[in-house]
Parts: sequence; structure tokens; C-alpha cells
Amino acid sequence: MLTTADPAEIPGLLRKALGPRWNFTIDGTHLDIRHRDHGTPYHSPRRTLPWPDLLALLESAFADQGVPEPPAYPFAGAGRPN
Repeated sequence: MLTTADPAEIPGLLRKALGPRWNFTIDGTHLDIRHRDHGTPYHSPRRTLPWPDLLALLESAFADQGVPEPPAYPFAGAGRPN
């Protein structure tokens, strides 16, 4: 909840909360929030990774961040979860 009475303080407060990757501008009652790289075009990978390589890459990335690996879902004969 914002408790400031001065709308000019809002961009500074948002920048403090969300970090420097966001740009904030106020024009009257209009607040514009844009990512710093909003104009950067996305380029897809030049080649599609095979599933085993993609899964290994995802597993490695999560492990690097300390995310524990969940137990495997038993597909065969287990039915669907509720």
C-alpha cells in the first residue's frame, strides 16, 4: 500500500521495490511502467534442442538455483491426480 501523498514519489518507490530494470513515468494521473529492454527483439534459438538435451538443460538450471528435484510422476497405470 502506498502511503505517499506526492505522486512524484511513486516512480522512486517503485524503482526501489522492483529494481533498476524498470522505467517509470507519470503523466498527470497516468503511470507508465516499461521494462528497460522492452524494445529488444526476441530471437528464437537457431536450432531446436532434442528433448533429452532440453530436459537436461532445464534440470541443470534448476539445480544451479538450488531448486530440489520433485519425485517422478508415475504415468503408467497410476491414473490422473485429483
